[in-house]
Amino acid sequence: MTVVLECTEVREKFWSMVDKNGPIQEHVPEIGNCWLWTSKMMSAGYGTFSYGGKSSRLAHRTGWELENGPIPQGKCALHKCDNRRGVRPSHIFIGTRAENSRDMVAKGRSAKGERNGLIKN
Repeated sequence: MTVVLECTEVREKFWSMVDKNGPIQEHVPEIGNCWLWTSKMMSAGYGTFSYGGKSSRLAHRTGWELENGPIPQGKCALHKCDNRRGVRPSHIFIGTRAENSRDMVAKGRSAKGERNGLIKN
């Protein structure tokens, strides 16, 4: 989809679905306010974007790619702001699954014990 992302029409459609007046996250106020995806969402809270019959893509990955180019194969687009609806390219950084897991633990977002939604009562 990289070639399609270079199309002005696709860029305009994508950014028209973004609210650039989102909140400033308390744990990272220095990065500024979040830009929130306002269109289709996955049940996990991430935005999705599709265009011209192409399959859906994660909106935060698409936002990063619109400004920075393709994400390398096997890499993840991680949120500095921890806002799943966030698509602001400066709030996204590229990393591995292991780095994503370490970031989650470091920021206290890993559910352990009874807080883990996979635990059965």
